[in-house]
Amino acid sequence: MAIQNPRADVTSDMSIIPDITEEFQEKYLHCIGNLTLESLSDNSSKRNIDFNGKNACYFIKSSFKCQNQFGEFLDNGEWTGSSINLRTEKLIGFALE
Repeated sequence: MAIQNPRADVTSDMSIIPDITEEFQEKYLHCIGNLTLESLSDNSSKRNIDFNGKNACYFIKSSFKCQNQFGEFLDNGEWTGSSINLRTEKLIGFALE
């Protein structure tokens, strides 16, 4: 998941927080494939950790199956526009079934 509001106090290494381009923001940031179900307390505990940190520490261990599956959509180990498009297609197919 792309970080919507990166905060400097979350990490001292700002190089791990990807720049969100205008194109990514317009096409993918709020796309259904880039969103997930999350309890308010779980979301708060993750704060603005980058995708790899969230995936390793939270998503693969989540009780929500929709979060366990993020790894299936990685593009060479990264969460990209292609990842989001693939996940969007899967979610739409699931909803239509």
